[in-house]
Amino acid sequence: MVEAISSTPGSTASNSSGLCGLGSDVRRTVAAYRLLSAQVDYPLHIGVTEAGTTWSGTIKSAVGLGALLYDGIGDTLRVSLTGDPVEEVRVGWEILKSLE
Repeated sequence: MVEAISSTPGSTASNSSGLCGLGSDVRRTVAAYRLLSAQVDYPLHIGVTEAGTTWSGTIKSAVGLGALLYDGIGDTLRVSLTGDPVEEVRVGWEILKSLE
């Protein structure tokens, strides 16, 4: 297990992916995944937790996931939006397509 920086000052969160609990702070999420990627050699599941409404969550996910994927970080991804889960899949595919 990997211990990760939490979006709550003074606390940490850990799970199998190591970065759950970062919240929707895109800069910290990207920085944490970059740090983890430099230190471990195993597949990473990337995502911006609780990204938000369809509009703001799409923007946050595109910026955060796009930056990581462009850096070659991430083997699977998750988009987290409020509302219809079908939109999460659609946004994820569009992010991937934009990096072809």
